[in-house]
Amino acid sequence: MEINKSFKIGIVLGGGGTRGFAHLGVLKVFEEENIPVDIISGTSFGSLVGGLYAIEPNAALIKDRIIKFLKTPLFKHARLEFLKESFTEVKNTTLINQIKSYIKRGMFYGISLNRGYFISGEELQKTLSGLIADMKIENTQIPFVCVAADILSGDEVILSKGPMREAVAASCAIPGVFPPVKIGKMQLIDGGWVNRVPIEPAFRHGATFTIAIEASNDLEPSELKRGIEIVLRASDMTRNVLSEIQLSHADVVIRPNVGHIHWAEFHRGLECYKAGEEAARAMVESIKREIRNKRLKQFWLGKPKQATLPKTENLPDTLFTELNESPS
Repeated sequence: MEINKSFKIGIVLGGGGTRGFAHLGVLKVFEEENIPVDIISGTSFGSLVGGLYAIEPNAALIKDRIIKFLKTPLFKHARLEFLKESFTEVKNTTLINQIKSYIKRGMFYGISLNRGYFISGEELQKTLSGLIADMKIENTQIPFVCVAADILSGDEVILSKGPMREAVAASCAIPGVFPPVKIGKMQLIDGGWVNRVPIEPAFRHGATFTIAIEASNDLEPSELKRGIEIVLRASDMTRNVLSEIQLSHADVVIRPNVGHIHWAEFHRGLECYKAGEEAARAMVESIKREIRNKRLKQFWLGKPKQATLPKTENLPDTLFTELNESPS
């Protein structure tokens, strides 16, 4: 039937670091419940999970692969889990360990402020090479797009074609931790700074029904005793307000209970995965009902002329950059 061709479910994966394991828990339940995934849109860690799932749609397999990778010398060399100590107080520990933590924190801030990043672009690409196949986005099993931000123009950049690793690296390039990823004339950073839950890109690429998984909108655990921690918290507050506005456009929002987990606590990935499963199972019947209702509505009213958000369709195109071919 024509309705089956025109009705497309877009899965929107937000950021959140290790909290993004919750995305895989949700996708595992969707597989069990035969909820189709027609389009995937991701930002930051959601772009990593989404890219891997678009290549090979098997949530349990991807979960096992990532957990195994986190134990490899290649990942440990990237020193990402150390960042958990960089932003939080070391609690219930010895004086010696507290002193070590202060020294590590000072090294992180010193390197980031003077060099511009803590982990090089080469290290990021090498790390991603251990997870993502060297392939083009347009060759994935499921259509995929991810979001980055151009630090030069301030624009949101939608990546829908080209090398998958490069796109994911750009979407995950946390300012101060990784350097911007240069694509053409653009300097791209973590997409979460402009779009934590890329619902609009999913609509722009054909989705008529969107399910957003929000795993990053709780404030990170922090003692808030230092100026830098207060500045970071204030920034998170602003981005949380923005993402709530964006989430209002989704047909369904799933919020796994992972707010108590720091984004860099990668050893807690399995915990986040299970939280995603629990959140999806609690909503699976209501999700199926919403899908049936919108599918029926589309059947009677016909496919919209343009799959776009009614509240954002009049925004100037300069707010978005569609990078769907290799730049010259």
